[in-house]
Amino acid sequence: MPRFTIEGKDVDPIEIDSDNWMSALGEALSQLGLQPEEAGGVECDVLSDGDISVRSPVGSFTIHETVETIARIRVGPATRAQAVPEPRLGSMPFDLPLTASNPLDAPDPTESPCYQARADSAEVIVQELAQRAGPAFEGLDRAGASQAALDLLMQYVPAESGAVLLAEPPDTLRFVAARGPRARQLVSQAIPAGTGIAGFSVRSGVALTVREAKKDPHHYGGVDAKTGYETRAVLTVPIRVGKRTLGCVELLNPFAGTDFATWHQQAAQLVANLLAPSVR
Repeated sequence: MPRFTIEGKDVDPIEIDSDNWMSALGEALSQLGLQPEEAGGVECDVLSDGDISVRSPVGSFTIHETVETIARIRVGPATRAQAVPEPRLGSMPFDLPLTASNPLDAPDPTESPCYQARADSAEVIVQELAQRAGPAFEGLDRAGASQAALDLLMQYVPAESGAVLLAEPPDTLRFVAARGPRARQLVSQAIPAGTGIAGFSVRSGVALTVREAKKDPHHYGGVDAKTGYETRAVLTVPIRVGKRTLGCVELLNPFAGTDFATWHQQAAQLVANLLAPSVR
């Protein structure tokens, strides 16, 4: 089993034997005192040379695989420029109904009145989203509420695709809602609960953004293989009720020329928290 060394300016060295860097990261966060219910988010950048740049609420540290070097994780800059998505041609207006001729494409935030009218800070945008999300799930079943959560969230976050996965015993995550290319192929599909970035988020209760996920050798590519859709970057937040994790909300692939920003993760976590009572 590979061994990972965790070290940083404010962190005493820790050695962890683990299957992969995500499991080592989860153990490191736990040892450093990060509780899932108190967790902010963890942001990772998978770089072209195999390094993974990470920002964490518990400080700056680096994870090196010391047996067979596959990926190294190191802390990146404290802040990141939040690029504005460029408009895409041929994207779907928000007021179109879902029909056979209008599949579950991802909405384009640049076409949303909410997006066009905004001249506010990220904090104001998240507050606006909270006001809209509050009543959005009333009277809906699990699948309907999950789809409504994606429809609302993706008006603000520039993601090509999105999904809600819910945990099923004994060890499965099932897609109950999806938006974007191949969405119809995903709904009702299941993946092993312990795999991939979604599995990590559900297992650890930690929100995680991994940029350039396809460069990560531990990324679970089973869904990509089935659908023919390429995952480049992933933003995943847990759906929690108390200490119980019910599943996760996952967004994939920000529009060309953009990255998932910190406030995108905050917005997704807010929606996931408000969705939780409707899917438990």
